[in-house]
Amino acid sequence: MHHSLGSACILRRLRASLVVHLSELLSSDRPIVQDARVRILKSWVEQGKNLALRSEGDRIDLVCGQVVLLSSGALGTEVAFGELVTKLDVRAQRVLVGGLGFGGTARGVLSHLAPEGKLVVSERFASVIALPNEGLSLDTSHTEDARLEIRQEDVWDTIASSRDLDAILLDVDNGPEWATFRENARLYSEAGLAAMMEAVRPGGFIAVWS
Repeated sequence: MHHSLGSACILRRLRASLVVHLSELLSSDRPIVQDARVRILKSWVEQGKNLALRSEGDRIDLVCGQVVLLSSGALGTEVAFGELVTKLDVRAQRVLVGGLGFGGTARGVLSHLAPEGKLVVSERFASVIALPNEGLSLDTSHTEDARLEIRQEDVWDTIASSRDLDAILLDVDNGPEWATFRENARLYSEAGLAAMMEAVRPGGFIAVWS
């Protein structure tokens, strides 16, 4: 989802918690380029939502109405979010990511995932999954990794069917206080948190973008 430098909250099953400030990880990040030349590359309707790809300078955004869902200017933060799997007690074997975005979080996880590991990414929009076919100037190397499985489904459903995960990384909203879609609010409810804790193994963690 659309990112600003913020924090990722890690909820450990063993009653511990950790806050990682991504701004500390990304001191070398390049600022988003501002350019008055905004171009609409493509627009369409999916699941009742008006979506559009637009470019502004060298930045590419996916917008829903007037809300920026994804921005290539924030890919550094996506990668850093995925690299939080390095905080596990062992090398990551089984990881679930909610939200594909431009693939940065997936690439961050894959760069530290065990060779025999598996990363499942749940993405609700087929058009986001198909972005590598749009000919955009984006890194699509994650799509060639055999350890990656992309599912077009609500991450809520993926969580319900998952067990013994090393980590769940939720990158579907700008945190619990700013859900991109109303139904995502259930992820941060008591029932949602309980379901995630059930899906994660002892010693694993849940990370929520905020």
